[in-house]
Amino acid sequence: MRRMAPGVCGAAAMLVLTACGSGLSGEPPTHGTALRAALPDNIRSAGVLKIGGSSTVAPYLYYKGGGSVGVEKDLMDALSRVLGVRIHLADIGFAGLVPALQSKRIDVAMGDFTDNAERQQSVDFVDYTTSYSMMLVADGNPKGLERRSDLCGSSVSATVGSVTEQLSDQQDKACRAAGKKGVRVLRMDNNAATWTQVHTGRADAMLIDYLIGKYVADQGQGDLVGTAFHPQFHGAAVRKGDTVLRKALAAGFRQLMRDGTYNKILKKWKAARLAMSQPITNASTS
Repeated sequence: MRRMAPGVCGAAAMLVLTACGSGLSGEPPTHGTALRAALPDNIRSAGVLKIGGSSTVAPYLYYKGGGSVGVEKDLMDALSRVLGVRIHLADIGFAGLVPALQSKRIDVAMGDFTDNAERQQSVDFVDYTTSYSMMLVADGNPKGLERRSDLCGSSVSATVGSVTEQLSDQQDKACRAAGKKGVRVLRMDNNAATWTQVHTGRADAMLIDYLIGKYVADQGQGDLVGTAFHPQFHGAAVRKGDTVLRKALAAGFRQLMRDGTYNKILKKWKAARLAMSQPITNASTS
């Protein structure tokens, strides 16, 4: 059976994530890139693209060894190179990402950020990976859960403002509509705390993004069970109507897909199955 690496979900680790997951990354990139001219004037003149993301979602974006790492961090660094600007990364929980965009605290929200119709009312997405959800249970599956319908009368943990919360609430409604006991949803502020609920037995399961669940299981504490559901797109979100930045980001991702950088990054993080052939604007219809 698999065991999770200690510290992934520890309280001390979560404090470090919150306190240290922000900053200006890397050396100033070359300013002569062709794509730099496509950026909005204010970003180009400042030489900095401000990105917000939750740094508690390994292996997408998490804090380790003095800085942020993960699939998304590598993609941000690659975007920095092709767009010719530095990246300022702010550690912001999922529930705060759209408000941070709307208040102009950040230019882009990114990092396991799922495109959906509700969010599209406030932001536009440049989608660059696909994904889907699965059910994560404690090691050995002590409750014998195999299907989402098995969750009726059970407890699940969910991260506030994330797709895990939406899916958990949907399952609760489905159980009650079927005349069964509802699902008790334990709402946490970040993914590390959400995983801990399953690990410690406070929650029976978590409805989780495939890659995050695989990372947790491979590290070793918990099992992915059942079949995949809820196919989805992950994207970089910008303020609604910010066409110039949206197109610049799309061009940046397109370049990374063409030159092989994108596939190399996904392969490094065992995420190759999430690859797209080109970025798509607002791909989700649900």
